[in-house]
Amino acid sequence: MEQGKSKLVLATDKCSVVSADARIGDGGNSLTLDGRGEEDSGLAYTDIVCILNELGAPDHVLSEMDSTRALDGRQSAQWGEIRASWSYHPDQGLDLILVLN
Repeated sequence: MEQGKSKLVLATDKCSVVSADARIGDGGNSLTLDGRGEEDSGLAYTDIVCILNELGAPDHVLSEMDSTRALDGRQSAQWGEIRASWSYHPDQGLDLILVLN
């Protein structure tokens, strides 16, 4: 790992995601991703998947995100030292918060 950079920062760097829709917080220990929806600009789903792959998200977590409906409310999962929570609505897209434990 590059000196002083958290896994979350490194993942956004590796995926070349430089956007106001990808916000690092808590001194590099959290990352908020605002996905693109039908009525909302934001990150492309491929950018979000790139970051999740860089962070080693298991296939089942990606499948859970893919199958989340607006009616499901906020969902969460954890792998390794990463805790994720997300919601989805077609108009707003996938909104995801990643936190290092």
